[in-house]
Amino acid sequence: MKTVSMICVLFIALSFMGCGKNGVDQRYPALIKQAGTLESKDGTLLAKVETTDAIVHVTILEKKTAKVLLKAKSGNTYHRWYLGWDKDNRLWNWNSDIGGDVFELKDAKWIRNKTPDYREAPKVFIDNLPSSVKQTLK
Repeated sequence: MKTVSMICVLFIALSFMGCGKNGVDQRYPALIKQAGTLESKDGTLLAKVETTDAIVHVTILEKKTAKVLLKAKSGNTYHRWYLGWDKDNRLWNWNSDIGGDVFELKDAKWIRNKTPDYREAPKVFIDNLPSSVKQTLK
C-alpha cells in the first residue's frame, strides 16, 4: 500500500512539471512548446501560439499596441515543435514536420527565413533540437 501511495504522489508531482499555463515550458522558460504566449527578450513583442485543427498557428504582435506584425503556420501538432526569441527579436521556430526557420524583421517587413544559420540561434533553441540536426551544426 505504501508503494501505491508513493507512485500516486510521484504521478501528481510529475503532472505539475513541464509547460505552464501560458504554454511556456518551465524547464526551458525561453521556449514555448504549447499554445500560449511568449514575450521577446526586450519585452516589446509577443509570440502568440494557437493550435487548431492540428496546426500550429503563430502570430507576432507588438506588445504595447497588440498590432499584428505577422501570422504564419508553423507545421502540425502531431510532431515535436517549439519556438523561442533571440536577443535580436528574431523568433526561431522548430517543427519536426517542416524543419526549422526564423521569423525576422528585414527592411521594415517581417519575413520567414526558411534557411536560417542555426549557429545564430539561442543556445536553448539549439539544445532542444534533435541530435541528428545538432550533428550537422558541427
